[in-house]
Amino acid sequence: MSEPETGEVKSGAPGAALFQSLLKNYLRPVLREAGFKGSGATLRLTGSGPTSVMVRISRLSGTDAEISFVIRWAVMSVAASEYWHQWCPGAKEDTRTGVYGERLEAPEGLRNVQFDPSEWLFKAEDLDSYGQAVARHLKEQVVPFWVSLLDPARVVEMLPAIPDPRREALGQGMRPVMKWLLIYIDTADVDEVRAKLDEADALLGDVYVNGQNVDGRLRAWLRNRFEQRTANIAR
Repeated sequence: MSEPETGEVKSGAPGAALFQSLLKNYLRPVLREAGFKGSGATLRLTGSGPTSVMVRISRLSGTDAEISFVIRWAVMSVAASEYWHQWCPGAKEDTRTGVYGERLEAPEGLRNVQFDPSEWLFKAEDLDSYGQAVARHLKEQVVPFWVSLLDPARVVEMLPAIPDPRREALGQGMRPVMKWLLIYIDTADVDEVRAKLDEADALLGDVYVNGQNVDGRLRAWLRNRFEQRTANIAR
């Protein structure tokens, strides 16, 4: 199944009222209590550092009697956001434009779709019990982890453990060194950043999408940003 670009569901669509009840009464309050801000089904947690966390809850399918949904989350960065806005002017950011993200898997006790643990499903008559259980799971197990990702060092610790080193980021495959650069390009020691830029150039070839060299373009953008930073330091 493929979910829509946003978590919004048109009023009157099958299951729309059920989905909105889940969001309004159970999921959004937990996220907002932790400091997430936003409207609808997309919320974002920001801090004083270069990373933030975006969460998007999307209805997949259903009826007024039963719905399924997914919870996408992503680590965003200042540099990745600025690059995205320059690359796609006017386009909204979502969880696929971050540095790293995935779909949150339901724990065993809340998993009703065995072939896809990241698809959450419940019946209308179970709204209160299921909503409370999901909210409790988020509050106790998931939100503390998301909050920890405001520390960029915690994000970098995760990168070597990512099973697929080319897991999607900024809408394309991206290796850990590029993700490190998108996080630390503005703040890490200049010699370390320069070494990472050289490593990226040596390691990565060019990746073309629709005739455009997207990999080379991002590396050039990062190096130009770094050169502007070092020029400002030298003044």
